[in-house]
Amino acid sequence: MRAVFFLFLMACFSLAKIPTDGLVAYFPFNGNIENQSAVSLPPGENHNGVFVPDRFGNESAAISFDGTKSSYAEFPDDDAYSISTTGALAISVWMSPDTLTFPVSDDGYIHWMGKGTFTGTDKGNMEWGFRMYNEENSANRPNRISAYAFNLAGGLGSGSYVQEPVTVGEWIHFLAIYDTGENLIRVYKNGVLKDSDSLYDETYKVVVQNGDSPLRIGTRSLWSFFRGKIDDLRIYSRVLSESEILELYRENPSAGDSSGVSSSSRVESSSSSAENPDFIVAQSDVSPLRLSVVSRTLSVAGIRQGSNLVVTDALGQVLVREKIAGNHRVLHFPAAGNYFLKIGNEIRRVQIR
Repeated sequence: MRAVFFLFLMACFSLAKIPTDGLVAYFPFNGNIENQSAVSLPPGENHNGVFVPDRFGNESAAISFDGTKSSYAEFPDDDAYSISTTGALAISVWMSPDTLTFPVSDDGYIHWMGKGTFTGTDKGNMEWGFRMYNEENSANRPNRISAYAFNLAGGLGSGSYVQEPVTVGEWIHFLAIYDTGENLIRVYKNGVLKDSDSLYDETYKVVVQNGDSPLRIGTRSLWSFFRGKIDDLRIYSRVLSESEILELYRENPSAGDSSGVSSSSRVESSSSSAENPDFIVAQSDVSPLRLSVVSRTLSVAGIRQGSNLVVTDALGQVLVREKIAGNHRVLHFPAAGNYFLKIGNEIRRVQIR
């Protein structure tokens, strides 16, 4: 069967257009905890968080916490972090747990992010929080990941959750929407809606209000602590659409210089392969690269030695990331579809049929 692919020189590597309307906070954690949104927010304080490679292998591009009481990040209170400011709050974040049983937990779970403090000297400041349960807990909720809203006085909260197996080290895109207009809390995992529940009901009677507790990452109330990595935290002052949520999940890697093959690579690579004339090739007028394809095997020649190669699928998932030792690489694709190659500074879209 003849395989046909078309190559396009692209001006931009990203497939997804990340929404910026209503973006009040953005923390990419690229070597610091600075807010990169257009909104001016008070600077935070990093308490022993360590910057580590992100989900694409880019060095110092995510923040890691060790699960102890001294490891978290804290940002001073601001109206931008409160649901009640506009009546809606959408929070998008990538997280990767380093354990399934957290060493400092509270009643079988930890809060890995949130805005709320409830201690003997600081009460009346509970707002919202993200929770993850230990693998074993008395409520029989193994590694459940959830989003809750609370009355300022604390007590039981309203929430939605994802109850699926979790693997140590996997990156999960978690997104929660608090929507007072629709009276809903919705949670998404990897771009897919997993649960939707009432924000206010007659059981919990949660009425969201603005407290003065700081926003914390890696903990919420300093009672329990997350062991793992956090990246690309975005907070919006509005409800996001389904397409915008997918765009956030499909966010593509930056043009970093990291080398090494991703442990989640699903494309096999080898240094040589016999070429077959049963292909059609569209070559760039400005590139010395020579590309050929047969079945689902792509041969790329004319590569400058030492160039970085990044291959992603149509969802923006990294399949291969490596530094090329020679000037030729053969890639074996798992299925038909659109793929994106970045070799050095040149970007190509490959459609395999």
